[in-house]
Amino acid sequence: MISKRNFNGIAHDIAHHAQSGLSYLHPHVVEAIRRNGAAAAKLDLIAEQPWPPNFIVEVPLQLATAALQRRFRDMVSGVSLDVDDLAAASLLFLHPAGKDDYTAEVRSVLITKEGKRFEHTLTVDW
Repeated sequence: MISKRNFNGIAHDIAHHAQSGLSYLHPHVVEAIRRNGAAAAKLDLIAEQPWPPNFIVEVPLQLATAALQRRFRDMVSGVSLDVDDLAAASLLFLHPAGKDDYTAEVRSVLITKEGKRFEHTLTVDW
């Protein structure tokens, strides 16, 4: 039987991917945070509408978000788990003061339907 603890590794890996340039989220996510007058942005990894209501998202960020959601689903299925086992899966992006638009702190949170929580925060210390 596959352990749902594998969601812990997925929470870590998706946060790293989202923080990296390979996700193509940057600089778009930081620009969206600024444009929306927000302090942070929360992306739902499993919802059809991944960004909060009324959160303005330009086309490059929409495309990067769709790719990230596909990547997340591939990570989950790649370890023989199912996204349907999750009650929630999200990433929170925070832009530290004084950093460029390619830099954001990322916090991942995955919660199983049984209530088990897996969380990782990747700070910006460079």
